[in-house]
Amino acid sequence: MLDIRRSVVALVALLATVLITIGASGSSIMAAAGVSPQRPAAPFTVGEPFPDLAFPSLSDGAPTRMSDFRGRKVMLHVFASW
Repeated sequence: MLDIRRSVVALVALLATVLITIGASGSSIMAAAGVSPQRPAAPFTVGEPFPDLAFPSLSDGAPTRMSDFRGRKVMLHVFASW
């Protein structure tokens, strides 16, 4: 059980790093969606809370924050289409 938890935490940290990297280069997409760019997040530490990232909703483009999902399980699906 502990190995699974560590694997999940490592995967979430990796996906968050990818999201931040994509977000840093995709600030024009965020501006077009009406979401103001965030300052770069501090490095991740295992066991610490996930950073409060903001991103546009797919349904209506309204800003959504990771803190909106606090206490709930979240699966991040990261993909690219270039």
